[in-house]
Amino acid sequence: MKHITYMNRVKPYLIRFFRSKDGTLHAEADGKWYGPVKLIRTFPFSMPEQHISVRLENGDELMMIPHLSQLDEGSRSEALEELARCYMLPSITKIVSISRKGWDWSWVVHTSYGMKTFKMDNLHDNMYQVTSMSWVITDQEGRRYELSGVEDMDKVSQAQFKKIK
Repeated sequence: MKHITYMNRVKPYLIRFFRSKDGTLHAEADGKWYGPVKLIRTFPFSMPEQHISVRLENGDELMMIPHLSQLDEGSRSEALEELARCYMLPSITKIVSISRKGWDWSWVVHTSYGMKTFKMDNLHDNMYQVTSMSWVITDQEGRRYELSGVEDMDKVSQAQFKKIK
């Protein structure tokens, strides 16, 4: 059995994140400026502040940050804001309707970001069960939504959800 060893880095990484006038994220590392850059969470997603890949616009990796705590406070704040934008996961708070036409499913829901209508093709391929009463739903455009606590939602939401269970 192989053992994985992670290096502990005491001093902050010598990378600094900042936003340009147009709001895009840029980086400075080793005296060089890069931008725009994007931050990508690598697996496991259960460690959201660990193993962050810093990538250039063309997809090339600039560096891997083992943990965001190793950044200076300003850069850590910018990184967290960028990750929140990229990995936004609206929670479904109410199900107005779920209907099926052919293979397509149409959902009308209220989310933590307002009312939304979305479509899914194959229902069961696009509903990932996280726990016994919690799912991540992916629509046809790749956007994801969290659905949990249906048993605590209103009667209409519960009746709509029963259509797919």
